[in-house]
Amino acid sequence: MGLLTPYSHSAAHLFHGRSLLVSFPFTFEQLSLGATGNGISLRRRTTYRDQWTAPPERGGDGRPRGRTRGGLRRWRQQHRWHRLGLPGHRDQRGGPHGRGQGRRLQHRRPLTQAASELFGEEQPQVKVPVGTSGTGGGFEKFCAGETDIQNASRAIKDEEKAACDAKGIKYSELTVATDALTVVVPKENTWATCLTTDQLKKMWEPAAEGKIKTWKDVDPKFPAEELKLYGPGTDSGTFDYFTDAINGEEGASRKDYSPSENDNDIVTGVSGAKGGLGYFGFTYFEENADKLTAVQIDSGNGCVAPSVETAQNGTYAPLSRPLFIYPSAASVKRPEVAAFLDFYVNNIDAIAKDAKYIPLNAEQTAKLKSDLQALKSQAG
Repeated sequence: MGLLTPYSHSAAHLFHGRSLLVSFPFTFEQLSLGATGNGISLRRRTTYRDQWTAPPERGGDGRPRGRTRGGLRRWRQQHRWHRLGLPGHRDQRGGPHGRGQGRRLQHRRPLTQAASELFGEEQPQVKVPVGTSGTGGGFEKFCAGETDIQNASRAIKDEEKAACDAKGIKYSELTVATDALTVVVPKENTWATCLTTDQLKKMWEPAAEGKIKTWKDVDPKFPAEELKLYGPGTDSGTFDYFTDAINGEEGASRKDYSPSENDNDIVTGVSGAKGGLGYFGFTYFEENADKLTAVQIDSGNGCVAPSVETAQNGTYAPLSRPLFIYPSAASVKRPEVAAFLDFYVNNIDAIAKDAKYIPLNAEQTAKLKSDLQALKSQAG
């Protein structure tokens, strides 16, 4: 993969405004740049804590000791390029980054958050604040004209279209990536090569707590092996997505499983228990295919294995879905918003991989570029 495509126009003449983007139904944190007495510091705001926390000062491992603008930007860029698999970037000790270092951050994250950070590294003069909300709440703000771009894990609903029409908000629907979850079992598991969505629900629904304890409880054909479940914590968007798709309600799940916000913990747990089962993003399964087996999913049309192709064409259902952004036509007239969208679309493959989603195929990428050009022409 080559370097990111930079935005080539002069920032000094363009970046006078600020773009506000909402929302991320699958996010677990919000990153923002905040002013301090000593310059700029990176702060993290988690969606489940109403407080701001600054990153701890560290040293000796390539991370900045202070919160200076340059030091923080260099650290972020250095680690971003490594996670994207780009060569030629070395740590402060003079050696190349090892693969293990690049796996420290295992969470998937919002596409536009990844795009915003990458864009900021190319154009440090512009700020793209990223707000956090559910898709419905985000559309409320978007259709009220309060935001420039809406992220969505589903297509806009008819009532949301009506709300936008009532306010005269024109927009375009752009498909930017594919989200896919993979159910995994250890290599020792020889019986669960394919599971139906009903079987997954029987394992994970709230009513299963304290009752479904072995694989035989799931299906009499399975052995009486203890069922050990591993998955993301309840603050994860991956958890919300899985529970909605399998259990029929976002957040509805048995509680007697082993949760973790680190996918490495899920890999370790599942691979170390013959009766283990867990789930996370497909791209992370690919990195651990030597330890785990991906389960085929049968949602009523036969068993389908997770893959880039089946996720992109939608046959891996219901655990794959397209991801969208909805730019406002009025906002696209502003040069800083247009510049951000150009960067977003021209680098969509790298952005999707950085955020740990499945990128578009060639046909889908061509359509994305065409749709953006049509929106820009509509905006005038």
